[in-house]
Amino acid sequence: MKTTRTLTLEFVRHGPPHNQLLSPITEYLALCGNHGATSVFLPFEHHEFLLRLSALRYQERRDRPEDAMAVRAAHAREMGQLMSGILGEVPGLKADLGSCPQHPDELIHLQLVVSAAELALLPFEAALTPPGSPGAGKPLSLQTALPMSLTRQVRRAFTPVVHWPTTPRILCAISSAGGVVPGADHVRVLRAAIAPWVRPAEQASAGAPDNVGDMLTVMTDASLEKLSQACSEKAYTHVHILAHGKSFPVVGGTRFGLALHDSRDASKVEVVDGERLALALRSHKHTQGVPLTPPAVVTVASCDSGNVDTLIAPGASLAHALHEAEIPLVVASQFPLTFAGSMVLTHVLYSRLLWGADPRVVLHEARQKLRLLEGEVHDWASVVAYTSFPPDFDSRLWSSQVRQAHAAAEAALARSGRLLEPTGPLTDKEGPAPVAPEAKTIAKLTEELGNLTVARDRLLAALPQERAQAARAAELYGQCGSIEKRRAQIHYHVRQQSKDEGRLRELDLEIRAALERAASYYWEGLQRVLPSQWLATQNLCIRWLLDGKVEARWWRVAQASSRMDLEGSSAESRLWAHASLAEVYLLAPFIEPSPTDVKTEDPTQDLSPETARELALKHAESFAGLADRNSFHLLSTRRQFERYMTWFIPYVREMLEKEHAREVRSGSERSASVKSRLEALSSLQENVREVLKRFPVSTSPAAYSYPTS
Repeated sequence: MKTTRTLTLEFVRHGPPHNQLLSPITEYLALCGNHGATSVFLPFEHHEFLLRLSALRYQERRDRPEDAMAVRAAHAREMGQLMSGILGEVPGLKADLGSCPQHPDELIHLQLVVSAAELALLPFEAALTPPGSPGAGKPLSLQTALPMSLTRQVRRAFTPVVHWPTTPRILCAISSAGGVVPGADHVRVLRAAIAPWVRPAEQASAGAPDNVGDMLTVMTDASLEKLSQACSEKAYTHVHILAHGKSFPVVGGTRFGLALHDSRDASKVEVVDGERLALALRSHKHTQGVPLTPPAVVTVASCDSGNVDTLIAPGASLAHALHEAEIPLVVASQFPLTFAGSMVLTHVLYSRLLWGADPRVVLHEARQKLRLLEGEVHDWASVVAYTSFPPDFDSRLWSSQVRQAHAAAEAALARSGRLLEPTGPLTDKEGPAPVAPEAKTIAKLTEELGNLTVARDRLLAALPQERAQAARAAELYGQCGSIEKRRAQIHYHVRQQSKDEGRLRELDLEIRAALERAASYYWEGLQRVLPSQWLATQNLCIRWLLDGKVEARWWRVAQASSRMDLEGSSAESRLWAHASLAEVYLLAPFIEPSPTDVKTEDPTQDLSPETARELALKHAESFAGLADRNSFHLLSTRRQFERYMTWFIPYVREMLEKEHAREVRSGSERSASVKSRLEALSSLQENVREVLKRFPVSTSPAAYSYPTS
């Protein structure tokens, strides 16, 4: 689902935002798109509206819950009809809604600009679709005839400068000062939301079991001082607050704030309003030169965090105040929020936003999920979202989607790679022997297959179509190829544990299908950016795995791409080129037809198996001499050659042995060619061992820090 059009509806009146009661004699001007201004009058007095509003606060009798639910549902629908009547008085809105294309995969964003405090009281989110519009009579935020996401905005003169986050850092602040809250449940939901990006221990901060702490900080017994201190030490992109709402007195009435722990005495309650909370979230950073920036997203799982209450004193709701402090997205609740509703809301928001999903679409999905809750609860109508996005928001979203898909793929590859590694440090210079994983490891690998599939699909969905983004597209296609190669490896190791003939045939098909997809992805990437020694060499390796031989054209592409990078100006490209050429020359004996016409680096000399071996070892030595012992370059290259020992060669040998047996039984002359390739495998195994002897073993965890872009 995508946002196809944003409709902006603004209500304005004379005078300051506060000190005005709801009244049928107060005139508001409604401005919608390019249509003329329309006068709008409310159909109720202030006290009458408050009576209607009180019916939505779950304050019913407990002895007849079934009657209470029915009454509550009736009140919610009546409130929706009132809000629909107000929106229906704006001819421009009905005209724009009627002209919007109706498609189930497209969503309309209705941006409601309201600065008058008394209008912020109105639950527009509960509105029914006005008559004459698609889906008329159905809840505006839920109907599917014309899917719509309603958000609010404060009228102001600035545009948000916060960059939409591509690397999330979440602060979860929990306060039980006002009563019991489902803190453990919310932490579990957030932990599940960041799971696709969790990396093994060596890729985390020093001393940490994984990198969860880099993405999620949990603060229990949250106080205003703790929030300020945390935000001054780290720039959080998302802040999730779980606390009870509590009213506090102001001149002329009461306001709603958050019940946090007192900064001086954690056993006491301190009620914090929106302005003070905003200051804490925008604390000055301790690092010199870091600008004062707010989080991009603040979610408040608290009752009445979007409720205005008194209209006499300046100010509005807590969510309103946070949005005025230049936070682009604030999600809160304008009524009491049930525990179950807070869980659903948190799950939908974070499981989708962290992937870079459009928050307007996510809000529509969240309201639909909330409507499915058991019983006649109206948490879906309670959710209020204040949004303000920059003009280039769609392109920022795309960048976030690409970055998060890329990071999730890297994390899934890292986790599955760790499971496939031999236990203990890599100290065997001869190269590790094939390893048959234990049953519990197989179960984890099977789970990672699903994670790899999700990451691959996200990468494909994020692929850019513009020619200017060809290099980025090639990188993403290459990563999809790496994912499929890893999927084939997992299937191969699972196969080693299976005894059932039917299951073995299924896994053989899975391995081949994954390798074929990997080859196609590497080739798609090559078509977008050539030369690329990484894509060309990986394509060469996969095609050898598929057939136990390679066509000369694929070999030439890999050799030429690597040679061009070797002669380039980038030191890093030259380093990788040496590693690629070592692999390219190791596979030279498997070129068919015979490589007599394939030239070496010396055009006057043919490429014999002996010459290919010498060139492979020469480039391996050059690579090892240039690479730092504890660098990612060395670790990654060593792992690639170790794969030849742990599954590439065993897999190809088993495949060729079966092919040779078939050819012998049929009396085919091709059996000699297959036998020649089988003999070449023994030489390849010895050559890989010699290459590995030239690569020192990494000893520092820093080598496991995979670079991301």
